Amino acid sequence: MATTLLSRDLHRLDLYTERGRAVQGSPIDALRGAEARAAGRIISLSHGSPSPEALPVALIAEIARALLAEEGPELLNYSDSEGDLELREQIAAFYARDGLRLGPENVLVTTGATQGFDLALKLFVEPGDTVVVESPSFPNYLAAFRNYGARLLPIPLDPEGLDPRRVAQAVVAERRRGGRVKLVYTIPTFQNPSGLTLSLERRRALVQVARDLGLLVFEDDPYQELRFTGERLPSLLALDGGGAVISCSCFTKTIAAGIRVGWVAAAEGVIQRMVQAKMLNDNCTPLLSQRIAVRFIRAGHLPGQIARAAALYQRRKETLCAALARHFGDDRRVTWTDPQGGFFLWLCFEPEVETRELLDIAVEEAVSYVPGVCFDLTQPRSNTLRLSFSYSPVESFDEAARRLRRALDRYRALNGLPR
Repeated sequence: MATTLLSRDLHRLDLYTERGRAVQGSPIDALRGAEARAAGRIISLSHGSPSPEALPVALIAEIARALLAEEGPELLNYSDSEGDLELREQIAAFYARDGLRLGPENVLVTTGATQGFDLALKLFVEPGDTVVVESPSFPNYLAAFRNYGARLLPIPLDPEGLDPRRVAQAVVAERRRGGRVKLVYTIPTFQNPSGLTLSLERRRALVQVARDLGLLVFEDDPYQELRFTGERLPSLLALDGGGAVISCSCFTKTIAAGIRVGWVAAAEGVIQRMVQAKMLNDNCTPLLSQRIAVRFIRAGHLPGQIARAAALYQRRKETLCAALARHFGDDRRVTWTDPQGGFFLWLCFEPEVETRELLDIAVEEAVSYVPGVCFDLTQPRSNTLRLSFSYSPVESFDEAARRLRRALDRYRALNGLPR
């Protein structure tokens, strides 16, 4: 006899662990509910997803069909936890451009980049540890640190990104207070959400700070390949050689998010421990997804795909910046970054504007963004916001900027601020 599940939760909430009771998710994903209530009329500048135009659907379909015809039973079974050997060799070869020689033993294939991050937390973060983070930074990972019981030590970014001197000063001060600081989390290239890129000088300085203070740097580098202008910069892992840096990336932004293939590159001992942790996580990344990436790279498609995607996102960024200039250019209280690559730019209003409150009006005007308070979990308010130029139709950007300006004018009027 069928029964209906009536309880909304367990009768005994004390069965949850302390971490389970306080678990945090993604504040960005939570915004989608508000967007859904707008019944499709909203222009979303909140989604950090790849553009549908950038996805090589026909090519991936062709590769998948061929693979299933040739290797179907193997591809639909379990595979090695460390990942496909050829794929790990291909990923290791990427780092040769930065002068770093890696072998497959230095690479773990993960189910998306987030899994690599989670495995690192399992190995290196204990409840009560202090983690140095950029402010602003990626909120999903900030929430993950909290879920593992870490205390966040945010370092405000300046126009050049993370300042290694401020990192060193903050770590020394925290240790004097008795804090256990051992990890720095950074997105050095086209940072999410600011779009800023750490200079070569600061990259070298940050690696040196990590060595001097006995810190581990977790380098989150998913946007590296999507450069519009300027010179390619070496990864922190390449500058360090693996003694103080773990690097994580993925094919989400370059091939397709849906294949869910990422990786961690690090010293062999780190990879061996991560493999053990992954065995008890998802056991293995789907081999079909891995082999799609292998064949995509082997056939020589990746350079052209990256070039097309970078050109597409550059046009999108330029279109959004031009729209902001048209609708906010007469207001010196409003500024925004002009990134050299990636998916995002960072917009700042006068201090009296609180962008979480402004979002309610913006949604009424049928435009959305991610308020700045989501990107620093230690701050109760923020006058900043993130705009994504990666996903929504580029033709909508001018109207989106117009709606955002209307929302700002309404907010200022309601709060007695000069228009």
